[in-house]
Amino acid sequence: MAAKLNDKQIKFVHYLMEGLTDHEAYCRAYGYEYDKLSTAKKSEIRSRACKLKKKDNISPLLEGQQAKWVESSDIKKEDVLKLLFRVINGENITDRTVTADSEANGKTTTTHSISVQWAIEKLCKMLGFNEAEKHEVSFGQDVTREELEQELKRLEALQL
Repeated sequence: MAAKLNDKQIKFVHYLMEGLTDHEAYCRAYGYEYDKLSTAKKSEIRSRACKLKKKDNISPLLEGQQAKWVESSDIKKEDVLKLLFRVINGENITDRTVTADSEANGKTTTTHSISVQWAIEKLCKMLGFNEAEKHEVSFGQDVTREELEQELKRLEALQL
């Protein structure tokens, strides 16, 4: 049987369920101010958060919650596909935004139509017809393979 959660672990799970990232949830639960931490400490926090999330007494709670979220989701993939097909087939789908006008105490309605081109682009992306997108990541400094391997070894040695 999985071990009981301590107060900080309960907070960590709670913050994850609110939608925070792993390291944000860890920092809130354990009282760290992420922005004030050194780069090395930030790396350690990310590693600890990842390991904590995978623990036997936490992982099943999160998986159960994720299953509930999927079941209760307001919008399903099929609904989005149907909407996109309606736009492609010529139906005019609009999004209306109503805002209060402070000077006249009236309301202003702004309408945005979904373009056929946009719908086709989204549909192709959802169905996997697009080529993979390339994203370049920069760390602000060049890091050698040796430095990455050393950092990986250091993180593995932490073994929470």
